[in-house]
Amino acid sequence: MSNKKQLLPCIESIADISSFLEVIASEGVIFHPMDDFSTYVHQDSHFRLYNDEEVLERNVLLANCFLLLTKLGYEPFDFLIKKWKSERQLQNKTSANLSEV
Repeated sequence: MSNKKQLLPCIESIADISSFLEVIASEGVIFHPMDDFSTYVHQDSHFRLYNDEEVLERNVLLANCFLLLTKLGYEPFDFLIKKWKSERQLQNKTSANLSEV
């Protein structure tokens, strides 16, 4: 997949989780917090979206999201789904605004 944004090296805050999900949203995947990143494929070609290094990086960051959210007293699955939906809506609005320019 081309035009991938740079991921943070680690997840240490809610802001880092938002940043992680923003990058994932910008990559155009339909994220689910229980899915391994090796399962994401291009919808037309059916080729994997991420190479092994990218899969490992994203899986580790996602696991760190779960750890941090649990430590902070959040239910990780629900939190990530809500945050993901919010990021997708923001991405869609931004895309729509850019296409109007």
